[in-house]
Formats: sequence, structure tokens, C-alpha cells
Amino acid sequence: MSILLGSTVAVAGVEVYPLYLFLKPPSRTVSVSVTNPTEKRQEAWVEFKYGYPVVGDSGKFAMQYLDSPYVNEPSAVSWLRAFPQRFVLGPRESQVVRIMVSPPIGIAPGEYWARVVVSSFDRELKTSTTAPGGSMQMHLQYISQIDIPLHCRIGHVTTGLTVTRMTATASAGKLNLGVGLTRVGNASFWGTMSITLKNRDGQIVKNEDRPIAIYKDIVYPYSIDISGVPPGSYTLEAMFTTHRPGVASGYELKADPVKISQELTIP
Repeated sequence: MSILLGSTVAVAGVEVYPLYLFLKPPSRTVSVSVTNPTEKRQEAWVEFKYGYPVVGDSGKFAMQYLDSPYVNEPSAVSWLRAFPQRFVLGPRESQVVRIMVSPPIGIAPGEYWARVVVSSFDRELKTSTTAPGGSMQMHLQYISQIDIPLHCRIGHVTTGLTVTRMTATASAGKLNLGVGLTRVGNASFWGTMSITLKNRDGQIVKNEDRPIAIYKDIVYPYSIDISGVPPGSYTLEAMFTTHRPGVASGYELKADPVKISQELTIP
């Protein structure tokens, strides 16, 4: 009997590079490198799913996968094929996987998404566990997964954000933010969120940048350490720009910066 456990299990697996993919015609292929950093043989395989990050009940990000058919969703899953799709890596070995993209003729302009899911397990690891009562043995096979986004851009694509609201609550040395974001255009918003906290004299007491990727309308959570910030009145500002370190300039979609600010009191 085999029990498959997902990526929440802390076991060694393969490494994948790059961590996000962009493609636009006339190119029809992108490649990812899958590396086994361990001294054990790893079996790996590639699947394609449709999904995007959402904020769960805990206030933290989680990946939400949708099942086919993807009605009214910009899914590229059915267009994708991986070569090779399944393979075995020896210790410290790497494999380049080519992803072939075949969008249908006449598809509307826009950015279409998929998640490239690379799963792997140690072919030499088989943990025997005796079931309660001692009448049956189970072999646990731990599977690790890495999920990277793929974006296929067809025709003219645009992006942008509208900031609808911002809340801020101070608690236990943290300033917990919730920024309401509405995506505009026909492509995801990849960029940087800059958070600035100024005192009454206009001096910056906290400034943090965070890379973001916005696929759907969201209340974006963020937490700032204010344990060293004195009590008082402050101005909080959040600004969003389309520059993001690590994304090649040829794939940056330009949009006007947007920002929101509000006055707050830190007790």
C-alpha cells in the first residue's frame, strides 16, 4: 500500500530554475532546468495545472487550483506539453525540460496562465510502517512538489492596478496591513509593492519593498515589524510599480504607478 504525501512534507526533492516563465509569439517553447541536489536517485515528472495564489482563512497565501473545464478563465493548460515528461536523475544530475506551447488559432489577445508542477521522490527511500494491530505493513512514499507559473502572452497585453482600500492594525509589535487591489487589463500584474511609514515630521521610519504578482482581485496581506517604532501619529503609504527585480525588461508590462496613503496612530 502506498500513501502519497504532498509538498507540505519536509523532505529533499529536486530544484527547478527559473522560478517563473514568460512566453510570447513567435516563440513556442520555454525550458526549465530540473536538478537533483541530493546523493540519491530522484524520479521526477512534470504536470500542468491551472491556478493562482489566494489568501486563505489564516490570512496567508495558498495556491488555489481549479479543475477543468476552466470556464471564463485564461487557462493555457491544454496547450502545453513537456519533453521529457518523466525522468530519473542520478545524484547531482540535471535535466532540461522543454515545454511546447501550441495556442489555438484565433484566440483572443491576452495573457494565459498555467502552473508547471514538478513532482519528485527518492527512488531509494521506502519507509515501512506497521499498521495498528500489526496485520499489515504500509510503505510510505514521500513526494515533494515545486510549482512555478507560466504566462503565455498573445497579441496586445496590458496590466495595471486599482487600489481600493487599505487597513492597518497594530498588534504585538506588528503593523498588519490589508490592501485591496483590483487588477485591470488582460494580463497579470508583476511588480513591486513599496511600503513607507513616515512620522509627523515627514521622516521615513520604515521602508520595505516586496515583489508581488497579482492575478485576481485580492486584499493583499502584509506585516511590518514596528517593535522599535515609538508610539505616535504616522503616515502610511503603499505604492505599486511594474518594475520587479529578476523579471527581464522585455517581459515587464509598463503601467502607471499607483499609491494609497492614510494617517494612523501607533499606540
